[in-house]
Amino acid sequence: EKYGVRAFVMNYPNRFDLLKKKDGFGIWLHGTNEPIRARLPYSTEGCVIVNNNDIMELSNYIILNRIPIIVEEELDYLSLEQGMNDKNEMGNFINNWIESWEGMNIDKYIENYSKHFYSQKKNWRRWRNYKRRLFNKYSHINVEIGDLSIIEKGNNYILNFKQRFMSDQYSDYGTKRLYIVKNDGKFNIIGEEWEEVEPFYADVKRGISNGK
Repeated sequence: EKYGVRAFVMNYPNRFDLLKKKDGFGIWLHGTNEPIRARLPYSTEGCVIVNNNDIMELSNYIILNRIPIIVEEELDYLSLEQGMNDKNEMGNFINNWIESWEGMNIDKYIENYSKHFYSQKKNWRRWRNYKRRLFNKYSHINVEIGDLSIIEKGNNYILNFKQRFMSDQYSDYGTKRLYIVKNDGKFNIIGEEWEEVEPFYADVKRGISNGK
């Protein structure tokens, strides 16, 4: 009864939330069989609650790992020109990241990462050592991405995309999320999230080009 007919689990706290030392967990978007809860202060335990009819209507527009749920006081939209400029700038960064990954050059690869990076229980130094071991293990690497989306707030960016990784010893396909900060005109990755999914090759393409 607490969650009604449907619930969408959100990834709070994400990497940016943790850097701001925000606490809490289990923040969901869900329905309820007790409509009064959505109107009472502090009754939702931090969740975003709507009535059951509304959650079913919203379900028509939410696609797993493609449609973001953004909880903010106010949304600011970029102009088309600024949006295209930002996307092209980010596209260049991602292409350089992929090229350094495929080139298995640990120094160029790790330049894309912030010293505050943390992922898979690894800080920047452990991530560098982990990737260096993999680079020494593989004879070649190929990375293809597609279905890119970008969320920007100030100098913070969240990128979601499909990724196919292929090497002589291992391959996978899934959804990757990068948390990126921009300081003094330079992008750096501060966090990564990865979820393996069943592959649909038509969703993936090599790199980013022509603003797509």
